[in-house]
Amino acid sequence: MSLHVPEGSIRHSLRNRHQALRRALALRLGVRAGAAGAGAIAIAVVIGALAGLGETGAWVRLVVLGAALAVAIVWAVARFLATVPGFDTYLERVEARFPDVRSWLRNAIDFASPRSDAAAAGTSRELADAVTRETVKKLEGLPLATLAPPLAVKRPALAIAAGLAIVIVAALVAPKAVERSWASLWSPGAAAAPVGLAVEPGSVRVTPGASLTVFARVTGSDRSPRLIREGQPPLEGIADGAT
Repeated sequence: MSLHVPEGSIRHSLRNRHQALRRALALRLGVRAGAAGAGAIAIAVVIGALAGLGETGAWVRLVVLGAALAVAIVWAVARFLATVPGFDTYLERVEARFPDVRSWLRNAIDFASPRSDAAAAGTSRELADAVTRETVKKLEGLPLATLAPPLAVKRPALAIAAGLAIVIVAALVAPKAVERSWASLWSPGAAAAPVGLAVEPGSVRVTPGASLTVFARVTGSDRSPRLIREGQPPLEGIADGAT
């Protein structure tokens, strides 16, 4: 006699709770990784404000920050994969935590599987259905959600609040430095020293046929300035003191 017990009722009930446990664990680890990332960003902003990083330093800071964020993500994923229970392990935890359903749970799952020994033994469909229904009822009355890890947001929230407080204090003390540090954190080019241009003489009137010598001094850049002339080769600038 073949057994045709609907498998969905018992397995669907258990798999839904198993997936809820997986989501709870992922959220717990995600919150921790997010708190670590927020702390790394706060530290990076404060360092940039205190050190007054140039463009090269800003790039180094961005690379280090990216590495720190990547480490937090990898840690969370690795931790999740190492601790998340498989479905069979989850069933074992249910039986260990709630001994009253131990025999019911295994029998119901065995009855629901058409490849099980119980099915091959010719167990009546009515008995299998009754065991399955009763097991589902028992599971509905159990606090299976307690098997999921708590979110535990207290420490991550405190870490985020501490980082935010440090940034706020730094902004109150040196608002321009913090603003520049924040801007250059995501765009390291913004940390480059401002380029100055001084032209001598300033506004002058030139009579026809007269010659005029113009000196342009560029500061704040390591690059040699060039004067672009239409239809002619550009003129290269020379460093102060060079001949």
